Amino acid sequence: MSPKHAGRTEAGHWLGLGAELISFGRAFISNPDLVERLRTALPIAPADETTYYQGGDAGYFTYPACQHAA
Repeated sequence: MSPKHAGRTEAGHWLGLGAELISFGRAFISNPDLVERLRTALPIAPADETTYYQGGDAGYFTYPACQHAA
């Protein structure tokens, strides 16, 4: 599985084939609510790799949580 493109569908596929661990490292950075997104099948926000390890707030603290429709 490509490390940049793991989503809920791909994780389910690999779990069905017997995978014992599925990692969402990059997706976790850009989705402060990743568990909720996976649980409710909400889209996973893409990460901006240009903000990784740059020392500012951009990226780590600026990715928004998904807004549920009321």
